[in-house]
Amino acid sequence: MGRENASFLRFTIAAILLATTAAAPSIFCLPQMQYGEFRAAVNDRGVVYLAYFALNITGNLVIWGPGWSWDTVCSWQPSWNPGVLKDNELYGDLVCNFGNLTWREKFWLLDDALALEYELIAASNVSIADIAWQWGLPIESFMGSHVTAITSEGFLRNVTLRPEYVPGQAGLGSYTGVGWIIPFGPSTGVMVIGLSDSRSFVGLTSTDEREYNGTTYTTRIYFNPDRLIWKPGNRIRGTVYIFPYSSGEQFEVALKRANSVIYLVRAGSRFEDITRLLAEGRVEEEAERMESQRKTMLSIYVSAVAVVVITLVVVLVYRHRRRSM
Repeated sequence: MGRENASFLRFTIAAILLATTAAAPSIFCLPQMQYGEFRAAVNDRGVVYLAYFALNITGNLVIWGPGWSWDTVCSWQPSWNPGVLKDNELYGDLVCNFGNLTWREKFWLLDDALALEYELIAASNVSIADIAWQWGLPIESFMGSHVTAITSEGFLRNVTLRPEYVPGQAGLGSYTGVGWIIPFGPSTGVMVIGLSDSRSFVGLTSTDEREYNGTTYTTRIYFNPDRLIWKPGNRIRGTVYIFPYSSGEQFEVALKRANSVIYLVRAGSRFEDITRLLAEGRVEEEAERMESQRKTMLSIYVSAVAVVVITLVVVLVYRHRRRSM
C-alpha cells in the first residue's frame, strides 16, 4: 500500500469514526490525526485545529477586499458555508462584495505531518488586496514568548510576542521566506511551511491583534505578492505543511525539511512538484538528489575545463618550443 493510499485509508476510517460519535465536537466532523501529544483536525469549512494538551490554535485563510476591506461572509474562512467533501478534498462557493469565488482544499494526513493545498478560482470579476493563511495564537498562552520566521536565505529570525499592548504598533515582524516555527516549550512546537504558485517565496508577518480588538497574535503566510484583479477563471494556489515536533531530533528534521523546500524553490522546481513531494514525504530526498546531481555536473564541468586548460597549455608550450628551435 502506497503512503498516500495509507493516509487516505486513515482519513476514511477517522471520518467514519468521527461521524458515528455523537459526542464529538462539530469542529471535528472531518478526520483528525494524533502526532505524539499533538492532535490535528480539519472541519467542514477547511479550518485547521491543532491541540497540544490544553493549548488550542486555529489555522485558516483570510481574504481582504480592495483597500484591505472586510467582507463578513468571505474574508474569514471560519464563517464560510460548509464545503462538499469528495475523497480528501473540500469544495465550496463564495459570493463576496469583491466578486464571486469557488474554493477547493485538499488534505493529506501523513505519518508525521498534515499537508493542505488551497485553490481559489474567480467565478466573476474579482478584486482582492491580499490572501493569507494564518495561525491564531492565544495571547494569554504566548505572551512574552517568540515565533521564528524561516527566511528565504534559510536564516531563523525570532520575533518577540510582546506582553504589553502598544497602540498603533500591530506589526511585530515581516519577512520573505517559507514559513514559521511556533515553539510551545523546550524542544516542542510546530513548523508551518507555506508555498504559492504565484511567487517564489511567500510573505511572512506576525501581528498583535489587540490593535484590532482581537485576542491572539497571528503568524501569516501570504500567497500572492500584490493586489489581484481577476477575470473569471483566474486562480491562485497555496500549500500549507504543518509539522509538529516534540524533541530536539524532530526539530532538526523540521529544519531540514524547510531547508529542502528553500533549495527546491531556488532550483526552480514547480509549485505542483514541491507540493507533491511534501505530500509524499520525499522533499528531503529530492533536494539531496538534486544537490548530488548538481555536484556531479559541477565536477564534470570542472574536469572538462581542466582538460581544456591543460590542452591549451601543452599547445602553447609546444608552439613556443618550435619557435625557439
